[in-house]
Amino acid sequence: MSTKRLQCPECLKGNRATPVKSEEVSTTHYRLYKVCRECGARWSELTKIKMWGGYCFVIAPEFHWDHIGQHRVVWQREHGKLPINYIVHHLNGIKTDNRIENLRAMPCADHRQRHLEEALEERVRILEQQLVEEKQ
Repeated sequence: MSTKRLQCPECLKGNRATPVKSEEVSTTHYRLYKVCRECGARWSELTKIKMWGGYCFVIAPEFHWDHIGQHRVVWQREHGKLPINYIVHHLNGIKTDNRIENLRAMPCADHRQRHLEEALEERVRILEQQLVEEKQ
């Protein structure tokens, strides 16, 4: 787990603060709880959710990751540890919709197959549309 150089609000020394817990506050922010490694003081900060590749990423100390996909955190807090070679899939395809009812764990191979089939279906739809347009 990564730590950032911060000044402790209690001992006022530049030291390493260790994240110990996080919780979602809104769709754009989460609260990150930290502890001073020198004096043991605890505090929290409102932190903005980071976006990479269309996915939301947060710091979730209980999963021992610096940044982890918010969809993985939501699913694992509800269902427990994600099995090996499984991913968390967004059922509606919206990468920022991390409601538990929109998330499903599935084997990586099934996930790849699902997206391959969706891409092929989309390609067939485009080709069929082009044929219709050429006939007109």
